[in-house]
Amino acid sequence: SKLTIVSVSLVFFLALSQLVLSYISVVYAASGDTEGASTTASVINSSRYGDVAVDAIGKSFYVGSVSGKTPFNFGNGISITGTAVFNNAVLVKYNSSGVPQWAKLMITNTNLSEFYSVALDDSGNIYGTGRIQGVGTYDFGNGVTAVGASAGNNAFVVKFNSSGVAQWANIATTYITRLTVDPSGNVYIASQAYANSTYDFGNGVIIAANGNSGMDVLVVKYNTSGVAQWAKSN
Repeated sequence: SKLTIVSVSLVFFLALSQLVLSYISVVYAASGDTEGASTTASVINSSRYGDVAVDAIGKSFYVGSVSGKTPFNFGNGISITGTAVFNNAVLVKYNSSGVPQWAKLMITNTNLSEFYSVALDDSGNIYGTGRIQGVGTYDFGNGVTAVGASAGNNAFVVKFNSSGVAQWANIATTYITRLTVDPSGNVYIASQAYANSTYDFGNGVIIAANGNSGMDVLVVKYNTSGVAQWAKSN
């Protein structure tokens, strides 16, 4: 019927329009012509920043993820190519004018990975946390690797120097949402733990979440070398 033809045509038009608008949005942002706006990609793939830290002179460090194995262009000649079909964790530095300085594909593996949070210490070192999926070996570069302990999601904490070179990394079978760093360089993570589950953070730091159901809050401290010092849960 005519009504059916019109309805199908309208649905197709709306879907095509959305695709075109998505493409325009990415290309427009990638040009960098709009002050205060930037993008993580010049292709139609998903990308996101989950957190940002800014130092005393206005340099900013963004963490998040890009999807797929297509090259991603951040502008200013800075690009990366993912190794996973799904999310690839990235760390990007911008100068005080918002111009990309470098981008690091922080984890080399074919499984999903993404950053959730970033923090800086007084020496300019960069700390990130997020998740990786699976039991494979994840390479952060500079000889720093970590092995997933769970076939599902694994939380990670990693330290980079001011140039984005990995210094150490740790894995935990939990979910980390935020981290912060104290003036001495100790790292604190905020997380959650499934009730009636046990979590091993290394160095003999083991905690059992004993809630009756759902999730328990979880806080863990690491020293400046990335060694767990203690863990607390309600």
